[in-house]
Amino acid sequence: MIPRGQRYVLSWRTRRRPDTAVRYLEALVSALEAEGWRFVRLYRAEEFPIPVPLLWVYVRDVGIAVSVLAVPGGSWAYYEAQRGRSASWRSAATRERRPS
Repeated sequence: MIPRGQRYVLSWRTRRRPDTAVRYLEALVSALEAEGWRFVRLYRAEEFPIPVPLLWVYVRDVGIAVSVLAVPGGSWAYYEAQRGRSASWRSAATRERRPS
């Protein structure tokens, strides 16, 4: 459980650095595109005035909205956008650091 004060700081960090979130979403696109997944990028501020960049990921009739949020320790993590911080995926930064 993340303390309330820390949650505010993480929210602030996420909104202040949308370029970092977009970079991680683009990395996800690169990883899944070869698998046949399709994407709708919802992070053009002038077209989609939403506070956090979103990526709609889908294949056939199945889809999910993904966001990237700041997490404790200076890392970033993928989240199911509808659930926010309550549904964490593996940390984007941790995933990059792991040896193959």
